[in-house]
Amino acid sequence: MNIRAWAHEGPALSQPLAAIGRSVLFLLAALGRVTLFGASAVSHIFRPPFYPREFGAALLKVGWFSLPVVGLLVVPVLVAVGDVIGIYGGFLVATGSLGFNPATYIHNTWNFLTESDMVSSLVKGAVFGFIATVMGCYHGMRSGRGAQGVGHATKTSVEAAAVLILAANFLLTNIFFSS
Repeated sequence: MNIRAWAHEGPALSQPLAAIGRSVLFLLAALGRVTLFGASAVSHIFRPPFYPREFGAALLKVGWFSLPVVGLLVVPVLVAVGDVIGIYGGFLVATGSLGFNPATYIHNTWNFLTESDMVSSLVKGAVFGFIATVMGCYHGMRSGRGAQGVGHATKTSVEAAAVLILAANFLLTNIFFSS
């Protein structure tokens, strides 16, 4: 390719990179807003006038039904149920369709399933549930008016949660399986 052709093709080649850069910057800005929102909320506990008692009372009043707490507690239960269903589904396929010996399947599953596999799946489920619910709460509280504002808040919360879950999965996988 000569220089003239490269100069003509240059803008077309740089557009995908510019789109990726804009998306990354948008997500970093959203992450920064969420961080500032969280820091501002936490700082209200420690600033005069001090309200730790009121904060504790509000937390107990909202209690275990607040979305982030539900995300922390319920999603690991769903992950555990999904793990059991997955193992049982694998058993049905292996023994029914593929003709494996049922005792061998159960024996191998028991031997290869480690405690770190179970712990990592439950911790990841708790972290992912917490991220999804916090993003939903954050963007829901900042939604615009009407159906269009709620739709936009829903879309941005799903996008932010997906990116943060991907990043958290990378970090947690490195933490659990680095050695």
